[in-house]
Amino acid sequence: MTRRIPVVLLLALLAGCGSEPAPDAVYREYLNLLARGDLESAYDLLASSTRDRLAAGERAWSAGRDHPLRPKETAPKLDGPAGFTLFRRLMAGPAFDGVPPVPLQPASAVNGASVEGNTARVTVRTEAGPVDVTLVREDGDWRIVLR
Repeated sequence: MTRRIPVVLLLALLAGCGSEPAPDAVYREYLNLLARGDLESAYDLLASSTRDRLAAGERAWSAGRDHPLRPKETAPKLDGPAGFTLFRRLMAGPAFDGVPPVPLQPASAVNGASVEGNTARVTVRTEAGPVDVTLVREDGDWRIVLR
């Protein structure tokens, strides 16, 4: 009997290998990471298109060009991957340069996902009503598109 337990555990582990998390599970994890303050891991769950837009905004901000999130006092000290400093500031509160932080919903507010090809829509309950969040499949993993 004891010899069967490791085999059963091994089969259960192998059955889980190769299965990707569902889009709604990825978004729940993103919300949980933000709630814990793990912005680096949350940033890793963003789609490349979102990271590219954040990087472009960050370049404009650090160059002092007209940008809605540019601080009035000085250009930012950039750290981490391109776009991460701006992402961190967007998640900060209570407000940054007059822009309110991104509102966080509890992971329990995620209702599920509909998948069509490499795009998924996750519905999140908010005080203003349901909001759809888009995720895209990149290199086999679901990534979050921030608008």
